[in-house]
Amino acid sequence: MLCRPWIHSYQLATVNEDKIELEAEVDRLQNQVKELSDKNKMQLEQINGLLLEKVNLQSEGIDQRDRMLQ
Repeated sequence: MLCRPWIHSYQLATVNEDKIELEAEVDRLQNQVKELSDKNKMQLEQINGLLLEKVNLQSEGIDQRDRMLQ
């Protein structure tokens, strides 16, 4: 079975178009992963800050209660 040259050229063009589209999609997804990773890191830092503040407030409350009991 012979393949006509124009069919082969069409198939190559289609494959190249698909490759370009897939590469663009990979770039977009990689950027999205980086953005989400950065956002996750920022939120984790905020959570850690809030937890530290909570611990400090609890310690102050315990110290104050201890002073009142003495």
